Amino acid sequence: MQFIDNKQFLEHALKIVRKSGNGPEFGVENLAIALGISKEQLLWRFKSSTGMPPWAFIRNYRLESSIDLLKKRDVSVTDVSSRAGFRNPSYFSRCFKRTFGCTPSEYRRRQWFLTEINPVQKTIKLSN
Repeated sequence: MQFIDNKQFLEHALKIVRKSGNGPEFGVENLAIALGISKEQLLWRFKSSTGMPPWAFIRNYRLESSIDLLKKRDVSVTDVSSRAGFRNPSYFSRCFKRTFGCTPSEYRRRQWFLTEINPVQKTIKLSN
């Protein structure tokens, strides 16, 4: 498939990742095949348009999708990691902490505090 510009390329890549990216077997090779380009071309296109390799793009999508799952109190963190496409819950927790500054469990507790214990806090902008 030919892409006219980086925006079109990234939109199509995101559509593919949204459809398949939470499967633990989905990876860079699958994305390249779905886009109809080689892994080398995929790496070059991602690096030139986003500054990150395609595996990081997939991982970041999985981490972002885990946020919604963590808001569901009836789903364990282990299940969240699996549903988000991570094979290893420890790796998921490390990646989550590196990206968001807290573990998935800490994130869940903070969200629970903001929504259940102290709903007024949701309207206050917390500064760093």
